[in-house]
Amino acid sequence: LAQLEIANSQLVALQAREARLLAERDELTSIDFPASLSGANATEEVASQTSIFGARKASREGSIEVLQQRIGQLESKLVGLAALKDSKIALAASFADELEDTRALLDEGFSDKARLRSVERNLASYQGEAADLSATIASTEVQIGETRLQILQLNREFQNEVVNELGEVQTRLKDAQERSTALQDIVSRTTVRAPVAGVINGMQVHTEGGVIGPGTVIAEIVPLTEELILEVQVSPLDIDRVYEGQEAMIRFSSFGNRTPTIFGSLLSLSADAIQDPNTGMTYYLARVEVSPEGMADLGDLELLPGMPAEVFIATGSRTLLQYLFKPFSNAMARSFIED
Repeated sequence: LAQLEIANSQLVALQAREARLLAERDELTSIDFPASLSGANATEEVASQTSIFGARKASREGSIEVLQQRIGQLESKLVGLAALKDSKIALAASFADELEDTRALLDEGFSDKARLRSVERNLASYQGEAADLSATIASTEVQIGETRLQILQLNREFQNEVVNELGEVQTRLKDAQERSTALQDIVSRTTVRAPVAGVINGMQVHTEGGVIGPGTVIAEIVPLTEELILEVQVSPLDIDRVYEGQEAMIRFSSFGNRTPTIFGSLLSLSADAIQDPNTGMTYYLARVEVSPEGMADLGDLELLPGMPAEVFIATGSRTLLQYLFKPFSNAMARSFIED
């Protein structure tokens, strides 16, 4: 029983873990636990896996949020760089126009070379700054791409981890289910339940924890039902005159003069002869059912297992036969066959 409890605890833990991993694999916002984990024995595991799910989800989302914030910052930087680059390009274009005008004035003698060199330097400076900004913009775009790739990689690694762990858990879960089923079968065999309610008679096994072989009689049960079935031992010498459906008269001699003679019928007869292990006597086992009217005639008389009775079966012969009668016990009794 202790091993079964341990196996069931492991089974519950693995089922809860599997549910959490399935939720992570499918990117659910909550865990869909199976109905088998709704009992009190699973409360702790459900709470534990729910906590783990929330913590892992928060950690992963936190890491992704940091990367997304970085992307946002880089994109804002990119906008500023693009605007600055545009201004540098515009200034460079302005100095390019001024350079042409300065050269024309120099040719006409209205300007000097110093002014020309100054305009050329300004033009080269703005063109260089615009080129540097282009390189910075390209580098920033690469950083944005790399950060987005980090997010994809983070999700991919998480999914791979979940899938691998899920496969391992499901393999262990299958083994745990088989082990639990096997132990449950073993435990179920330690509890013997009668097919009907009744009174135990003739206990054959008395050792607690003893091993019972297949087909071993543990005890005989007298059912507590409205029907009363008697077992009768029929001599092989008379078997040819006994058959199912025959009427029988029954008298419980233990009650003395208080018991009436009641009626019944022969329900069944064993196909083969049986040998009593104690006496060595060979007999056929007959089952006689007391009629409802007979049960009513008994009134308040209490019938107990092993109680002897006299059974008279009409066979068409006046020969008096001795039968051994035992209602689900080894008690011996007398029964008669009469015309």
